[in-house]
Amino acid sequence: MQLRNEQLPAHLAKAQFAPMYLIHGDEPLLQIEAADMIRAAATKAGYSERDVWMVEQHFSWANATAEQSNFSLFATKKITEIRVPSGRVGIEGGQHMAALARQATTDTLLIATFPKLDRAQQGSAWFTAWAESGVVIEAKPVERDDMAAWLTQRLAMQEQRADREALQFLVDHCEGNLVSAIQEVRKLALVCPKPTLTLSDVQDAVANVARYTMPELCDAFLRGDVARYTTVLNGLRDEGTATPPLIWQLSDCVHSLARAMMFSRGGGVAAAQAVRQAQVWKNKEAVEVALGRVHARAIAPCVRALADLDAASKGLRPHINVWAAMVQLAQKLHGK
Repeated sequence: MQLRNEQLPAHLAKAQFAPMYLIHGDEPLLQIEAADMIRAAATKAGYSERDVWMVEQHFSWANATAEQSNFSLFATKKITEIRVPSGRVGIEGGQHMAALARQATTDTLLIATFPKLDRAQQGSAWFTAWAESGVVIEAKPVERDDMAAWLTQRLAMQEQRADREALQFLVDHCEGNLVSAIQEVRKLALVCPKPTLTLSDVQDAVANVARYTMPELCDAFLRGDVARYTTVLNGLRDEGTATPPLIWQLSDCVHSLARAMMFSRGGGVAAAQAVRQAQVWKNKEAVEVALGRVHARAIAPCVRALADLDAASKGLRPHINVWAAMVQLAQKLHGK
């Protein structure tokens, strides 16, 4: 069974929950919260002991699983947590994980936590066994479009709400950093214990803890959202990101778009097909959007601008303001 994080409380409220839970994903806060909820429900259901297996170098699967199956007749219910920081269990570990799924009992609750598992890992025999015998929860990052709803839910848990402008301010200052976002929400309950929060209330209390990534930059760049692109670019600059990797990423975007254009406009094929034929693997959806927005005549000036940016980032064009020129690059690509 596959569950989303928000579905977990309702699932655990049932009298009978699953004998095993596998939690994986890119969002540490949601992973921790999911594991905490499962442990709390298990403790309430009478699971009074707890073992933790930290699967690192030299970990003995054989010893751990032998101990797991060696219960006395009068053993109490137990929680066994399997933590795999590397995300890899190996051949031996996979065999033991599959065996644990086959031997699952109501006397032991298994909770396994992993970082984000790739498609190959999710297709493995041991993962399939856990999904069939228990529950799989993927802790996905909260995207910007969903951040306002997530913050509204968190505020409601402490009997608060925020007006539209206050929510937008929270989103702008906390996106991409859920740990800090939840800290800011809890701080609001302490420093501003009002049922309804206004923009001025939130501005006085919240620090700017937003975190931005290069994929977000590329997505906004290709889609022509220059305002969003500028916000992300400024955020990366404030975090101390070096300019050469950013310029390389933007160059990759422009060249991927140029290749897709050759198939789309030269061969007269649909955008999605052109992206596949051009072997564009990153930012595929954004490149498809760009194909419908960007004129072919914009590509050559952008390539020349990127060459100047590369030289400027290495000190060879001291008259160029690299950060300002990267904003101008997005404007040039989309004719703005």
